[in-house]
Amino acid sequence: MKFLRSPASAALGAVLAVSAGAANAAPFDIQVNFLGGLSASQQAIFTIAETFWESHITGYQEDPGLASMQINAQGVPIDGVGGVLGSAGPTTGVSTSSFLYTSTGTMSFDTADILALEIAGDLLDVIKHEMAHVMGFGTLWSSSAVGVPGKQEVYVDGTGQYTGAWALAAYQAECDAGATSVPVEIGGFGPGTDNGHWDEVDFCGHGSEFTNPELMTGFLTPGATVSTTTIASFADLGYTTTATHMPPMSPIPVPSGMVLTASGLVFLGFIRRRKSRA
Repeated sequence: MKFLRSPASAALGAVLAVSAGAANAAPFDIQVNFLGGLSASQQAIFTIAETFWESHITGYQEDPGLASMQINAQGVPIDGVGGVLGSAGPTTGVSTSSFLYTSTGTMSFDTADILALEIAGDLLDVIKHEMAHVMGFGTLWSSSAVGVPGKQEVYVDGTGQYTGAWALAAYQAECDAGATSVPVEIGGFGPGTDNGHWDEVDFCGHGSEFTNPELMTGFLTPGATVSTTTIASFADLGYTTTATHMPPMSPIPVPSGMVLTASGLVFLGFIRRRKSRA
């Protein structure tokens, strides 16, 4: 499967500016609101994904005044079996003195595909990956790209070089001590995959998509893990995390037999079935 994120060319639906308060004024919390089209078992998988991220994203470096990040989730007809599996991304945000945070987001999955994903054991990873995009991975790397300049700027489209200090330090520790950036996918796979995911081949070493696959690349790969670099990247977006504000952690294994997912912003990205690399 191939996961897509739409280009960062649209502004966030609405952004509330607030004064920065004390860090960790409230714990990070995700509230998923189910709008229909999802079975009870599928809703339970959303809850598992929510708990996963809440266990590693612990709070905010600047208080955005959010009781919780609200995500509307639904199953809807999109394009039939195969093709686009779903879409996800932030829809509104909150701006503090240094950061742009997601306040609301949306996640939609094609009702023609979601049962097959669940049966195959892939749905949890798809949801975890898409939820990360709602939180800002690959979608809020550049606040100016979504119409809110002056906040986090850790990636420039087309460069393939993520330069956020927290993620880069983690990448140097676990992958490449001499790295000057974290490699981002720009392999010509189109808007949605390029510029919004770690590079599938070069992340943590050439061929790591086979030897040590990472959840937040643009393609599904069995046996994926969530690296310390991925967790640390959320500190570049203004969160406190278990990788950056607590004792060091090891890479987090993804449950056996499950794989990843990707997404977009208010301009929503799309998930498609994987295409083999040339």
